[in-house]
Amino acid sequence: MTEFKWQNDNWTSIETEEGQVWDMNLYKDDTTGECKLVFYPTFINDKGLRESETSGVGSKVYKVIEETR
Repeated sequence: MTEFKWQNDNWTSIETEEGQVWDMNLYKDDTTGECKLVFYPTFINDKGLRESETSGVGSKVYKVIEETR
């Protein structure tokens, strides 16, 4: 059996059904110890590179609760 350990700070990107790209951060909050997923909208900068909008505008934050089965 593989044991899953929540990561301290991992990033990945996902593309929505509408073709939007969001960056996703999987992390454990240093203060509360809560595990969270945060989705950040992205944009193309003046150099033509994709960047995350991490100022909080449009971000979606989800607290993750582990359930045992």
